[in-house]
Amino acid sequence: ATVSDAGQGQGSTSRYVVTHQGQRYMAKHYGATNDPDHACVRFECDYLSHLKQKSLPVVRVVPALDGSLFTVLDGRALILFEWMDGGIEWPSSREQATKLGAALAEMHLASNDFGPPDAPRRYDLDRLVDRPLRLLAPFHPERIGELIAAVAPLRASIAGVPFTPDTFGPIHGDLHQGNCHFTPGGQLSVFDFALSGVGYRTYDLTGYLWPMRDHHIDDPAMRESCEGFLAGYQSVRSLTPEEVASIPAFVQIRTLWETGDWVDTGTGKSQPEDVRKAIEYMINHFGVAEKG
Repeated sequence: ATVSDAGQGQGSTSRYVVTHQGQRYMAKHYGATNDPDHACVRFECDYLSHLKQKSLPVVRVVPALDGSLFTVLDGRALILFEWMDGGIEWPSSREQATKLGAALAEMHLASNDFGPPDAPRRYDLDRLVDRPLRLLAPFHPERIGELIAAVAPLRASIAGVPFTPDTFGPIHGDLHQGNCHFTPGGQLSVFDFALSGVGYRTYDLTGYLWPMRDHHIDDPAMRESCEGFLAGYQSVRSLTPEEVASIPAFVQIRTLWETGDWVDTGTGKSQPEDVRKAIEYMINHFGVAEKG
């Protein structure tokens, strides 16, 4: 086999292209973790296997010789995935966006019977809203109250989504145009489930619907792509009225979650001034977004 460096992935994950007997694979060597049981990686592998068994268009985990879905090298999880050919247009055509939205809804419905309920990542109100606010508070204590106030209407909208097997369950966690490929023939593959867990299904729409955060949605092609994605999703699973109403709030809250995650697992701690600027941006932007 030959191995070539494919660059950095999420966080400190290293990626490699592995070629063996003419076949290509993608190896991911995950970053260091304080979880000795690698619970998040185990959930990712088990979730992918569950979806693959239901013939959904997700990347396949290539098991080791002993049948395990991941191994540990230098204390870090190592997974081998099948190679995904193709790419995606951006803004995606309505055809591609509709197909991806439908596939996500199929994944949600197909995973309603997938456990465990105590997944290591749980995208609930605490993880999406309250915990990021706690993480950000020390960086701008004099203005954190303003951010909490700006977030309050968004939190209330999310809190209105009912807890049912359809509305809250296993999710991809980071579905966007960078984590899926279409072959020239139109075959879809979805990959990079590194942030998977259980959570609001509506939140799982926000990675793709990021243009709704700001002025990008004014671009006709962006709007068409987002509308196609939502139409495709609802062609398989109808969103409840509360879920539809919560979409703009979830899109904005993803910015808050990302900023908190940047402090928690990224470089935010070493860039306090940039974190302060991000807090000020959200104070101003969330208020405008809520009025809009």
